[in-house]
Amino acid sequence: MGKTAERRLGAYALLHFFVDFACILLLCGPVRQELQTHAEWALCMLLYNGCAFALQMPFGVLADHVRNDRLTAALGMLLVAIAWLMPVIPGVERCAIAGIGNALFHVGGGRYALAYGSGRAAAPGIFVSTGAVGVWLGVWAARGGLWPYDWTRLAVGLTMLGAAFLVYWKADAAEPSVAVPSAPARWPRTGAAGLCLLLTVLLRSFLGGLTAFPWKTGALSFACVLCVAAGKAAGGLLGDRCGFARTSALALCAAAALFLPAFSVPAAGLFAVLLFQTSMPLTLSALTRLVGLQNRGFAFGMATFAIFLGTLPDLLGVADAFCTPAALAAGTLLSLALLLPGLGLGFARRREETA
Repeated sequence: MGKTAERRLGAYALLHFFVDFACILLLCGPVRQELQTHAEWALCMLLYNGCAFALQMPFGVLADHVRNDRLTAALGMLLVAIAWLMPVIPGVERCAIAGIGNALFHVGGGRYALAYGSGRAAAPGIFVSTGAVGVWLGVWAARGGLWPYDWTRLAVGLTMLGAAFLVYWKADAAEPSVAVPSAPARWPRTGAAGLCLLLTVLLRSFLGGLTAFPWKTGALSFACVLCVAAGKAAGGLLGDRCGFARTSALALCAAAALFLPAFSVPAAGLFAVLLFQTSMPLTLSALTRLVGLQNRGFAFGMATFAIFLGTLPDLLGVADAFCTPAALAAGTLLSLALLLPGLGLGFARRREETA
């Protein structure tokens, strides 16, 4: 991997921010205006999240067979551009189109980042870190009334269209080459490790919806999102340097302790969120090691499907009852209790296969 591949990884991370920004601005702006009731809005949110997250698993399996990350990512951005540039399409349908486009882009960019990392966590951590900032800014722009203007629709749609063209046209020299032979599966150990890792992702997604701190408004809300992004990026870097298990144990134990005063002390909440997010790229990389780099689209899709399942309580409005410091702290420790066996079983399997 040379400089060109590094620049392409950075480009995918930047585009991840813009794709999420464009989708959320569309959803919370023009689509929200078309809907008449809160029930319609809730259904639309569920539809978007289902398309954007749950569909990444079948798309990932398909991408593992096609093995053309640039085409997958470019097609996703093309669909997001269509959702913006075709206002004659009803809002709910545009929401579904944008969600499918978001899923395809994530699969294409995620496969590239995982191939670039070759089992390490820094590259996928950098790729996934920018999405949360895009989501926050999309909501902020919609609330600020940026979306009604025709120039916004054209600017976002045409920018996305141009990015799709550039990603597809300028990628040949940077495509990572991965040739990893399939190893005989040891299903009891592999299945147990995979289940632990996926439950960790699901639980982390659910707990992320509980961080509705009373002080999380205005500048502090943006600071919290920056901590989410920084935690994901730092987690991959620290995991590669210090080890996945050690990094996860130290970060999540500290996060659990900081969650206890987090609702009344903003600094504690910000550091807790940052530390809590460090395990995200480690879990993703561990899943990829478990199933093999040749199946990295499937691994990425499994993780996002677990994320979708974890968001359902929040989307259905039943998560508020668990929004307490004790629940966050206990859930963080439970996440660690699931993650460490998943890492141990999965990495032991890889050591056996390479022995």
